[in-house]
Amino acid sequence: MRDEAFVRCEIRWLVERARVALGLPASAAVGCSEEQIVQVLDAQQVPRLPASLDELLRVSGVAGNGTLLGELFPGTGLGVKTMLNAKENARTTARISETEEKFGADRIVFLSDPGGTVFWVEHDGLDPPVWSLTEAPRIGSVLVFARLCCWLELEVVRAELGWPSHEFWPR
Repeated sequence: MRDEAFVRCEIRWLVERARVALGLPASAAVGCSEEQIVQVLDAQQVPRLPASLDELLRVSGVAGNGTLLGELFPGTGLGVKTMLNAKENARTTARISETEEKFGADRIVFLSDPGGTVFWVEHDGLDPPVWSLTEAPRIGSVLVFARLCCWLELEVVRAELGWPSHEFWPR
């Protein structure tokens, strides 16, 4: 059974696989502090994070050159700093794409790509599905992964194969 302990362990395992695939030292997995987690909750206007996203942030949520997230997702809006403004970016993307989508307390935007794509999850559940919204006119959000762990595992496999992750993202 996939309980919270299992999901958190799966995230730690995926982070370690990514670190090894990228040839990074253990110090490259820079996790968020408790204060940063609280800042994300406040910025995203949600009461809690799903266990999978919470664990990802706690073990490697700081992105930048030389960090695991920075190297796994180069040039991408991912990590704690991005999440502080990501919800407003999602609202902008929704306006540009002419959708009626609102990004309220039921959604957590964890990726905000400079090309206009945002990835989001609902705040309930241990390992919720990942949705994507792009600037494409009137399409709205599209389900892209059954679970956040599935999304991360695909990116880890791409790193293991030497493929850049940004080529996959829907535009």
